[in-house]
Order: sequence, then C-alpha cells, then structure tokens
Amino acid sequence: TGIKVFAIEGPRFFEHAPYLKRKWIEVCADIEQRYRSYASQKLADVGIGVIEQPTQTITKIGTTHHDYRHPDPRDEHHGNALYGHLVCNAIVDYADCLK
Repeated sequence: TGIKVFAIEGPRFFEHAPYLKRKWIEVCADIEQRYRSYASQKLADVGIGVIEQPTQTITKIGTTHHDYRHPDPRDEHHGNALYGHLVCNAIVDYADCLK
C-alpha cells in the first residue's frame, strides 16, 4: 500500500529494578543488547526502520538512566513524561526524513 512503517525501540531495563536483584547487570545488559541488535537487523532485512532509544537516556552500562523512571515507584518498566517527550521528538525527526 506504500505506507511506511517503523518500530520504536523499547527502553532498556532500569538498573535497580527488583527483578534484577540477584542478577549480574553486565550480563543482562549484554544479552539485551544482543537481542536488540538481532531484532533490529531482522526488521532492517524487511525494510522496517527502528527509532532507537534516545542516547542521552542510556547509562554507560546500557541501562535506562534513573532520571527517566516512571513517577510511580511500583512501575519498574515504563519511562516518565520526559522520556516520552524525547521519544516523540525522535519520531518527528524520523518522519521528517521519510521521502
């Protein structure tokens, strides 16, 4: 139909998430990065672009920086409004580059 589609990369996990308490964070980050690379390549193979997580939201070890955590401390997975704003800007930038 000619409609261009893309995927939005989900945010990486937060370093202090309770479900990581007894895990090696570096191993988890490595596994996640390998999965992201694999999935992105599979999407690229069929012509689907990926809007990546904004680099300023990622820590040196590959987790999402705590400044972008959801305000509800019970929410271990989602980003906050600032994170959403950055992703929305990335979507607009991506769309501006489409032909």
